[in-house]
Amino acid sequence: MNSRTLAWIVIFALLASVGLRVQGYFRSDDSDLLSKEQSAYLMVRNTILKNYVNKVEEKKLFFDSLEGMASKLDAHSEFYAPDQFMKLN
Repeated sequence: MNSRTLAWIVIFALLASVGLRVQGYFRSDDSDLLSKEQSAYLMVRNTILKNYVNKVEEKKLFFDSLEGMASKLDAHSEFYAPDQFMKLN
């Protein structure tokens, strides 16, 4: 097995374990959904920043996560980072 394949397997395993932990947050009866969502986001973000095979720029990770959230709504929804939005004007 080459090192690139091994790296992807490790990354997948880390994100899968984080996903299982995040799922546990939403099973409890706590009514503060926003707090749970923020905790889940921080858990995934910190796992990526700490364990991803390549260095990840924090600002890019943040805006890319917002872009991913908006793009999953439908084919017409899109998020623009501030610099991209300024280019539209």
